[in-house]
Amino acid sequence: MPLQKDLVIGFCCCLSYFISQKNAIAQSCGGSWNLQRPLTIQCVAGQWIGWQNSGNPSGCPVNPTYSGVETNTFTFTNPVNSFFIDFRGFDGSIGCPRIEIKINGIFYPLTASNLIDFPLGTTCTTGSINYMTVTTDGYLTVSPLGGSGFSGQGRITISNNNTTSVTVSTNDGNGTVFSDPFNCTTVPLKLENFIGQNSDCRTLLKWKTGTEFNIKNIEIEKSKNGVLFAKVGVVSPKGSDSYYSFDAVDISDGVSDAYFRLKFNDLDGHYEYSKIIHVKTSCNNPNYSIIPNPAYTEVEILGISKIDKIVVTDILGRIITRLTSAGGNKFNVQSLRSGIYILKAYNSGMHKACIKLIKN
Repeated sequence: MPLQKDLVIGFCCCLSYFISQKNAIAQSCGGSWNLQRPLTIQCVAGQWIGWQNSGNPSGCPVNPTYSGVETNTFTFTNPVNSFFIDFRGFDGSIGCPRIEIKINGIFYPLTASNLIDFPLGTTCTTGSINYMTVTTDGYLTVSPLGGSGFSGQGRITISNNNTTSVTVSTNDGNGTVFSDPFNCTTVPLKLENFIGQNSDCRTLLKWKTGTEFNIKNIEIEKSKNGVLFAKVGVVSPKGSDSYYSFDAVDISDGVSDAYFRLKFNDLDGHYEYSKIIHVKTSCNNPNYSIIPNPAYTEVEILGISKIDKIVVTDILGRIITRLTSAGGNKFNVQSLRSGIYILKAYNSGMHKACIKLIKN
């Protein structure tokens, strides 16, 4: 069904009116389309994609194979976490033409939860979301109810993604008009890199951020199995394009696995996690040991010299106290509360070792 020339003119005349209406309803997202072919169909103003298509795609209606004739990509100025895109004009044989979505260049299989109807009060007077359905492999297509004359319409919702670009393509016979992405939720933080290096009973975590927006703080979490995580520290945000580091004390004996991730908390109560990194931790101190361990009142630290200084920290690395020898290498720990501590040995200001102490 060819697109009528007068229909196109009518669509374009509505463009400025709808843009003003849409901005009053939803905040636009910063960015732009790679291709510019503006068009308006009733309540949807945006880019006309797939306009070169004609008729049903190959294989319809029995075994359609998706091949989008035209693709257009909207690149966001800043990464976003969620957004909407309205579309209008999808028609054709049942189950034949399709709409494909890619996020950051990777196919994004849609489900029924990604498709909702326009809200009440829009200027669309014909068409229905009932003419649309989602295929089992994640494409939008014409439902068994059918539809013709630009009657398929709806709103595609994308959420919980660090989105830098969205790519839309279709093999609809007359093409489809897609709105600019709107109602964006900005990603609070873009992480450029995140690494961990273990040495001397400690893991030094380093990371760099790109965009930072609306950040409250950054929590550091650690796990022994990569599944169950616990907070081991928190740092304040520095702003976009910043470098961070954090010392995570290793309380294990010998060599073991440790997993770390970052939790980005924003001021609105939302949060996101970084990727998980794996670090082989090592806390072997063959020349140092504590007896008894667990301890109650007094410990003897074997391997230290008279001029070694002993600093006691908790597992978060916070200094609790400094131990003073009562004679030789014996120390009173009765004042420490029950728990796990790290005894750090220093000589002439240089860090020599970390020793785990369990206080009963």
